[in-house]
Amino acid sequence: MKFHPKHFTLCFFAIAVMAAPTTAAATTYRWDTSSLAPVNGVPTITVGGSDFALAADLTSIQIIGHGTFSDGMTPTGGGTWTITQPSGTVFSGTFTVLKSSGKLFEGITATKSFVDFWDRVPPVPGVNANRTIFHVLP
Repeated sequence: MKFHPKHFTLCFFAIAVMAAPTTAAATTYRWDTSSLAPVNGVPTITVGGSDFALAADLTSIQIIGHGTFSDGMTPTGGGTWTITQPSGTVFSGTFTVLKSSGKLFEGITATKSFVDFWDRVPPVPGVNANRTIFHVLP
């Protein structure tokens, strides 16, 4: 399977956005892939974690990134991606967020060349992955 860096679509959103207050002006959100790990015994959330999705053949895609989005605004941001095939072959590169879909869910899905990574990997207690931080920007 060969992947081409120019053909990459990534979508990820949060259910938490649906519960955000509605105002006359569009609310802008910042998103960050995040890490949840104990620091001196205290659970601590930091930016820079990983989100994963799986293809039908169990090839995985991992992303690390950040950006912004809101109603009526072109989303911004990007980050890095790594694809790992079941054989252990690894491909990697960078991505830029170009558009969003109207779907709202926590996690990522992606399309890279002809491979769809539609199986979102949910956050699991005790596993430091698949979490996203959403901030309301002033």
